[in-house]
Amino acid sequence: MIRFIFSLMTSIIFFACNNNTKQSIKKDAVYQTLTVIDTVKNELLSKQDSTSLQGHPAKYFIGECFLLDSGNVLLYDTVNGSIVDSISNDYQMEEYYEIQIIKQQNNWFKINARAIKNEKSGWVKIEPGYFGVYAANYMDSLTIYQKPTKESNKVYTFSEYFTEPFNVLGFKNGWIHVSLEKNNRIYKGWVTRESTCPNPYSTCS
Repeated sequence: MIRFIFSLMTSIIFFACNNNTKQSIKKDAVYQTLTVIDTVKNELLSKQDSTSLQGHPAKYFIGECFLLDSGNVLLYDTVNGSIVDSISNDYQMEEYYEIQIIKQQNNWFKINARAIKNEKSGWVKIEPGYFGVYAANYMDSLTIYQKPTKESNKVYTFSEYFTEPFNVLGFKNGWIHVSLEKNNRIYKGWVTRESTCPNPYSTCS
């Protein structure tokens, strides 16, 4: 009787251990598969988030905008240096420059300018009317702040979307310093990067 009970208990323990081992193996296999899927997904998302519209790493620049209709904009080799080139939009061929701001020093931008057939780099003295971004508040309001923080005073809130571009005057920690003349009034302050569109060809929506 004792042998029977011992044998029965041994069988139960073996069955339980064997069953748990199989379940553990299955769980490990599933876990490894999910881990691989998550790793691949995260790598793809990381690559997507770390590049701009042109494929440059996000750390490569501090902001994006486009060239406004301002004629020839001169490019310099250094701040207050020598003129090395110029850029201008070709409206007949509908070729517009997209601008990456690599660095900002006082009232100068170091830029990388890319059009369909051209790419140029250099320093540009910041002037109103040189660079712009569109508003992106298609279904919402857009607020201009006095400083690059939402805790600062509000300069103005646009409740409706408008098509005129902002003039870009600077960048700081994900904020854009802009100015806009609308209805005979000049609005100047800071907007969040997410509330704007730096692409001259699309609405970024």
